[in-house]
Amino acid sequence: RIEQSDEFQVRMAFIPVGDVHIELIEPIGPGRAEDFLEEHGEGIYHICYRVVNIKKAIKKFGSTLKFRDRKPRKGSAGALVAFLEPESLFNVYTEMAERRNEDLNQLDRA
Repeated sequence: RIEQSDEFQVRMAFIPVGDVHIELIEPIGPGRAEDFLEEHGEGIYHICYRVVNIKKAIKKFGSTLKFRDRKPRKGSAGALVAFLEPESLFNVYTEMAERRNEDLNQLDRA
């Protein structure tokens, strides 16, 4: 599945590998992904954890981790997402995503 986000200025391709989805990101304009690529070159941009309830996850981890997104926002394939500040988790850009099973099935389709 290929999707584009004008908000994040990226094109994304999702590749299912067992129970995991690999997401390839291509910058299509100015933004964090383009800045990262220019500064660090190719490599792992961020890691995403699937959570059952994003609002509860933000509330639970918000006292110990610093969230870039205080409220969930719409992500790819119908997910609700929230990003954390990299400093919160060993300088790794981290995302939490709440996806329903039908959203995951949508990612599996080519």
